Amino acid sequence: MKGGVFIFNYIEFGKTIRTLRQSTSFKLIDVAEQLSIHESYLGKIERGIAIPSVEIAVDLANFFHISFQQYNIYNKSSNILLQNEIFKNLSHLKPQEKKFIYKLLLEFI
Repeated sequence: MKGGVFIFNYIEFGKTIRTLRQSTSFKLIDVAEQLSIHESYLGKIERGIAIPSVEIAVDLANFFHISFQQYNIYNKSSNILLQNEIFKNLSHLKPQEKKFIYKLLLEFI
């Protein structure tokens, strides 16, 4: 996502999809067939043990008329905590290696 970071909370997304599916009386197979995915894959998404591709997440969100943007768990305070945790774990690296990792991480954080 250009200009920002999107960290997807796929576990909560899956729970929401399951709740919506059950509340609308759709069977797992019904939704899976509509999206042209395997029933077991959808079940794994709902249980939070499979991470859906962006395409599938969008398809599921559209199917149930929700926005998957609400499942972005990125915010500035979590970003700072994440950076601190990462850099703490890099303390054993040489300065040149730390600089390389830091530049690489800035592309994603």
